[in-house]
Formats: sequence, C-alpha cells, structure tokens
Amino acid sequence: MTHVRNRLEDVEESISLGVAGVNILCNIDEERLASMRITLDDYVEDLIKAVNLLKQVGLEARVSVENYWQQDARRAMRIFKLVDKLGVDRIGLAD
Repeated sequence: MTHVRNRLEDVEESISLGVAGVNILCNIDEERLASMRITLDDYVEDLIKAVNLLKQVGLEARVSVENYWQQDARRAMRIFKLVDKLGVDRIGLAD
C-alpha cells in the first residue's frame, strides 16, 4: 500500500512498483488548491481518473481527505460521495 497525492503520475508510479493498493490523500482546502493553481472541479476530475485507473488494473483503491476535521463538510462530502460511487475500497478521515 502506498500513500500518494491526488496526481495521476503518483498513482502510475505506485502501479509500476507492484503495490497491492494505493491510498490517495486529497487536500480540499481552498487556499491550498489555489496555491496549486487548480480548482476543486479540476481536482475532482483528476481524482476520478486516478481511481478509475486503480480499479482498471485491479488494485485496492483508498481515498482520504487530509485535515478532515478542519475542512468544509460539504466539500468533503462531495469527495466521499463521488469516490463511493466510483467503488473505492476504503474511505478515510485523515487528521
């Protein structure tokens, strides 16, 4: 199991290492996303691609929201509902 950023290249690198699964750590903080020059909508699209890739190659897919307790609950629930529909194996609330 590797723990990676929500970046397709990180997921691809994990796959190439032969891991059994990947935990994608999501940062949904508005200021942090702005500093990364990405919108939440674009971030979500990247997450969809990453989870779909993991499911396509048959690896365990986990998704956690970083600093969950300090985040906007609506934004977090958007992520959780999405990844539930995508069929992730585990959802986490990272502190």
